[in-house]
Formats: sequence, C-alpha cells, structure tokens
Amino acid sequence: MTKLNLIAIAVLCAMPTGYRRADISLTKGDNSPLEVNQEQYSALEADKNLTVMILDADSVESNTGQITSIIELRKKYELLLAEHNTLKNTASELRTISFGQQKVINKHEETISLLEIEIANPPIITHEDTLADLAGVGDRTFGFDCSSAPEELHHWIAVIDDLNKEAPLTKKPNCDHLTIGVNGEDITPSGAERDAAWDWYQKNVVIASSDAVESEAEA
Repeated sequence: MTKLNLIAIAVLCAMPTGYRRADISLTKGDNSPLEVNQEQYSALEADKNLTVMILDADSVESNTGQITSIIELRKKYELLLAEHNTLKNTASELRTISFGQQKVINKHEETISLLEIEIANPPIITHEDTLADLAGVGDRTFGFDCSSAPEELHHWIAVIDDLNKEAPLTKKPNCDHLTIGVNGEDITPSGAERDAAWDWYQKNVVIASSDAVESEAEA
C-alpha cells in the first residue's frame, strides 16, 4: 500500500501503555500522529477504549494540540471523579456516626426530661401518710384492749406503755421521749397526738388497772 493510501490519525488511548489494537502498540494518552491503513483505522475506530481522529496534512499540528487538551481534561476528570468518590464515602461514614450519636443524644434527653418531671413534681408525704405507714410497723400484742383507740395512736400508746413499764409515769412524757425509728428515720408525735395517746392510756389502762385492783381487794 502506498503512502497515499494511508490515513493520518490521532488516537487517545484510555488503556495502560502497551495496549495493542490493529497491530499497533499504544501508549496511554495521546498517540499522534499515526499513519494507518483502512483496515487498521476501522479496528481502532471500533474500539471503545480509544478515541480516533482523522488528521490532514495541514492540521496535524493544530489537532495534536487539541488532543493534548483532551488528555489534560481527561486527567482532571479522573482526579475530580476520584475526589468525588472519596467525599461520598466520607459523607456516608459521617452520616452513620451522626445517626448513632443522635440516638444516644435522644436517649439522654428522654432521661433528662423524665428526671425534670420528677424533680418538678416530688411526691408529697403528709404526716397522715407517715402515720398510715406506721400503722403496720412494730405491731405488738397489747396486754390490754386497744381497739377503742384511734388506729393512728396505737404506736404512740405502745411507746407510752413501754415507758410506763420501765418506770411508772407520773406525768405525760415529752414528745421527744416518744420518738421511734422507722426505716432509718426518726418519727416524733405532735403535741396533739401525744396528748391524745396519753389521755387514752391514762383512762383505759392506768385508771382501768387501778379500778380492777381495787375491785379485787374489796372482793
């Protein structure tokens, strides 16, 4: 085939250097100018890994510059694509970490909210509640019938009875003397409770016992 039957072309190769097509060893990037026959041109042009441009004698120099620009653009494209993929992976990892942290934050906020509600609405423990709790504390068997006394006075009557057995009481004890410990907390009767327990004890235990003794003596 004569020189006139050859086609002047420029080939942009995306494959590694040494890639062969149409009996031509190509380098990665610009391969120009090349002179090929029609069969070689057809084989090169059909390869999707190659970009083939036909050159004429007058435009070889200008087209070579164009191919060089295309190569530079492709390099920039590949760099940008690599950076883009890296950023996507980083963003995905950050979203995963952020989601996990948000779950922890939400749980903490829920716990804090519950604690704030408890702090703002503390349980109100009244003296009556305490007495009700004490009703079943330290139950004892009295040596007398205590059923006629108000239930909330039973434990104070019991303490008065204990003190009286230790040493006969000639006057009502101070409220502090009736203090009892319940679940690590000291409970002291009010003055009214002390008075009511004392009056009941005097009337139903002390006086009743004296009357019983006198009745036996007379008999």
